[in-house]
Amino acid sequence: MFKMKKTTRIFKILILILIILGIFQIFVSNQLATAGERLSKTDEEIKALEEENEFLKKEIATCSSLATIAKKAEEAGFLRVENFLYLTEEPFAFKASP
Repeated sequence: MFKMKKTTRIFKILILILIILGIFQIFVSNQLATAGERLSKTDEEIKALEEENEFLKKEIATCSSLATIAKKAEEAGFLRVENFLYLTEEPFAFKASP
């Protein structure tokens, strides 16, 4: 009779341990699935930002090209100068006294 109670008690403890382990496994699986979903969204955001970065690099290269700058200068009313005037050093009108 004493052995029966002992085996029944051990059996109940094992069942309780299995239930606790099952709940723990469900909890861990849920956490992993959530983390995987967040990682997937983050990867998508990274890809979108990298594509936008490439587009902006091309836009900067286009806008900063000499041809584009010359065209915008012409549209703003600047003229292309054909003759350049170089200033030479002229003597001073007066000398400072010592």
